[in-house]
Amino acid sequence: MRTLLYISLIFSLSCSHKKIYKITDFGAKGDGVTLNTKAIQQAINTCAGEGGGVVSIEEGVFLSGSLELKSNVTLRIAKGAVLLGSPFIEDYPTGHFLYAKAAQNIRLEGKGRIEGNGARFWNTAYLPLDRPRPWIEFEQCQRIEVKQLYLRNSPSHTLVFRDCRTVKVQEVDIYNVKRSPNTDGIDLNSTSDVTISNCRINTGDDAICLKAKKPIKNIKVERCTIESDDAGIKFGTSSSALVQNCTFKNINLTNTRYGIALMMLQGGKYEKIVFEDITYNTTETRHKTEYPIFIDIDKKYEDSSLGTIDGVTFRNMRIKTRGKILIAGHPQKKLGGISLQNIEMEIIGSVMHTSLKKPRGNKDLKRFEESADFASISAYVTLAHGKGFSIENLTLTVSAPQNHEKHLFYLNDVTNTTLARVQVYQPIANQEKPLVVMIKGENVTLKDWISAVQAPAFLQVEESAKETIQLGGNKIEQVEVMTHYVQAKQPVKIK
Repeated sequence: MRTLLYISLIFSLSCSHKKIYKITDFGAKGDGVTLNTKAIQQAINTCAGEGGGVVSIEEGVFLSGSLELKSNVTLRIAKGAVLLGSPFIEDYPTGHFLYAKAAQNIRLEGKGRIEGNGARFWNTAYLPLDRPRPWIEFEQCQRIEVKQLYLRNSPSHTLVFRDCRTVKVQEVDIYNVKRSPNTDGIDLNSTSDVTISNCRINTGDDAICLKAKKPIKNIKVERCTIESDDAGIKFGTSSSALVQNCTFKNINLTNTRYGIALMMLQGGKYEKIVFEDITYNTTETRHKTEYPIFIDIDKKYEDSSLGTIDGVTFRNMRIKTRGKILIAGHPQKKLGGISLQNIEMEIIGSVMHTSLKKPRGNKDLKRFEESADFASISAYVTLAHGKGFSIENLTLTVSAPQNHEKHLFYLNDVTNTTLARVQVYQPIANQEKPLVVMIKGENVTLKDWISAVQAPAFLQVEESAKETIQLGGNKIEQVEVMTHYVQAKQPVKIK
């Protein structure tokens, strides 16, 4: 990490005294009508050919098609300036608006705006037309910095890094229309050594998405505000390689279908992932429900391998949602080491879970009979097909009337699992469902719970002949029995 900071500092200092190339000196006109592609590209080429420097776009609206960025060039868009993408697809011969390949030491900066003319590239039903895609892309590049820009109305994936190294995105403000198709905010495709900080992202698809055809390592995202019509933070569905050492901290997620979604569908591995100091507040979306946390192992295609998710921590989260936490592995591939610590979850609306199917990440992906799908289970928190689950200090408050009763927790095929210091508040109504249902559990501990919710049972155990259950230090009031068994043998141990 010190090496990355040193490289970033040297890169910043090296750009501070570079020669400035004004695009107006190359014939560009900021009238919003003249197509300036050739003039701007000439400025970039001249700058690169003379050893690098700053290509400056000053006040005005400069219309352009595809531009290729070059090594050692800073493209600076000043406050009051707009770089406007052409509304015509024939002006994008590279398939992108801004593009760089196998380049290094590139900066996009300034306090100006890059405008994509997005609505010209889909119809009134928000179905995409032929369009530049991705909009801004860096491929096989190193030492890239994007800073203090406003990116508006992208026609597709907004800012994509593909097979890059040493990337910094700072104080960038991205806005795309909520229904705009495939308008991801920032995509990290097989890209490592990345810092994203102090960004605002409001977009029609995944806000920050990691896609791993090659390994992704050392990702740091902090102090960002996110709103999305789909996932706020997403891993997958492209997931055939290792994703490791990723930290997301001080993130505010608002009105997103998924707050955090880890979709393992192609045989890769997610490990050493931390989400810390996260706020998730969803009061309205156009979707049937929301998932503050969604984790799934499945197959993307018939011949896909089952991947691994092991060592994921969620710490210090404050959640307000209508929806549910759904964390599930696969019957043939269990999750490992999923930890939730210091979680406050408030249910502020009601959703009928029984008709739901789990998200697949793409509506066109086939569903397989052998896959696990617990979306229709009526529970606020579902943990399934995993070992080493740990929940410590979780407060669950049901503050809105529910259209049907739900379990607090649903556990299926879990081993070596501990749920400790769980507090439950449901002041509106009592219920006839057990608070916790467990199917096929082994070495499960529920301790130091506090609940005054009236229910027939605290824990209902089903369909299991191999159980070790430990109950201890629980203050459970208004339940008829602590443990109820349905088609299950008595446990080895209850404390």
